[in-house]
Amino acid sequence: MGSALSKSVEVALKACKEGRFIEAYAGVYGERWGWGLDQSRIPQRMFGGIVRYMVFGVTPGGFLVEVLSNNLMGALTRADEENYVSLHLYGSFLHNYADTNSFGSIEAVKTWVGKGGCLGNPEQEPAS
Repeated sequence: MGSALSKSVEVALKACKEGRFIEAYAGVYGERWGWGLDQSRIPQRMFGGIVRYMVFGVTPGGFLVEVLSNNLMGALTRADEENYVSLHLYGSFLHNYADTNSFGSIEAVKTWVGKGGCLGNPEQEPAS
């Protein structure tokens, strides 16, 4: 792993562990996308799952998996009240501020998790 990439992993991992998810996202994808997450109106308690998934390929909870997989009925049945009324915000965020390879079908989600997201999952054992 190159030193610039390993530095990005280190910085993003530290920010995530400290709960600074917008900073971690902006550090990897750029200030505009960090701003997009911050302004998305998605419930803030969901930022951790979104950022860990996008950056490191960590499988999020069932609701987010359904959203990322483009499964409307699955998302609706797994959503709590706050996420239920916010569902359209996820679509807008993903369309404007997420890597297009990271969502759209269950296959895309599995592939994204398998490759460790954008930077690779530092806690995942390398494939042999």
